[in-house]
Amino acid sequence: MGKKKGKRGINRLMAVCITHGSLSIMRAQSLIQDHGVDINEKDDRGRNVLHLALGANYYEPWPHNEFTCINEDLVRFLMKLNPDLAKVKDKDGMYPLFWALRYATYDLMKQILTVHPEALFEMDRIRGTSIITLTALAGERITKDSPAAARIIGEALFDCASRNEYEEQACIDAGVPAALVALAKEKSVKKFVSAAKEVANALFAITKSDEGQVACIEAKAPAALTALAKEKVVLKERKDAVEVITGALYYLTKSEDGRKACLDAKTPAVLIALAKETFVAENRKAVYYISGAIYNFAFWSLAGRKACLAADAPTVLTALSGEKNLKKKKVARNIDAAIKSME
Repeated sequence: MGKKKGKRGINRLMAVCITHGSLSIMRAQSLIQDHGVDINEKDDRGRNVLHLALGANYYEPWPHNEFTCINEDLVRFLMKLNPDLAKVKDKDGMYPLFWALRYATYDLMKQILTVHPEALFEMDRIRGTSIITLTALAGERITKDSPAAARIIGEALFDCASRNEYEEQACIDAGVPAALVALAKEKSVKKFVSAAKEVANALFAITKSDEGQVACIEAKAPAALTALAKEKVVLKERKDAVEVITGALYYLTKSEDGRKACLDAKTPAVLIALAKETFVAENRKAVYYISGAIYNFAFWSLAGRKACLAADAPTVLTALSGEKNLKKKKVARNIDAAIKSME
């Protein structure tokens, strides 16, 4: 009884895990102990009982049911019998942790993560994970020590923050800016281009609104982003990393508080140093953001103008204005406005 597999390689124990009703633990225990059903069996997709108990949808490679409710006691029962179930990847490349991130409570997800932390590092993308869970994960030591984990969490938070204004506000309310800033300060993230880019990109998405700028300033994002802008190894490797870091700093300089925080972080000098680099001068978007930020500094405050002049901004921007690839109207206009603001 229970050992025979039916359609799609499902046996009786797997069926119990899929339905995960109130008597699931008793039925699972009976099948395993009384009828000798192997807890390690897999279905035709390579999914084990833990995948299925965590809400893996059998008919789709990706989850789509927002209202899936799992039996967490059943999951804990299976984990107690064999923790190594968490280390099995199915034919779609998904570990049980992928489903736990979507459907389990944070405590249960963390229990599974503790058993097999490598699962988080190996994921290419996290889909459907709540903002609260992502924010909590961003603060975990396991994430801070792994640039691969920081990359996928930063990417997921960017997806949330850029979706719509309500999701962005949810990110702000959940403390995402502070979590991202903490990640941006980690040495493991600073030296890993993809992680730095995704973390900065999420901050970039949040800084586009007034509320987001305030939250990022309070979280000390100007200093963290300015520090990232100094990491030339990171910036040289990824054109899009330059764009999102300078873009976030540009948006932060739109407010008085943001400009003050950036001046304290010596952002004008860092941006002008960047503008001297060939790999930046060839990047229109980066130059657009840099010249826009310099304009904001010089036009709106005497301290900002002095900082830009001290960094020799007019000379550097004048040199950039002669670059052929920067002749497009928006970029040229920004450069010209920045130069004039310092005359």
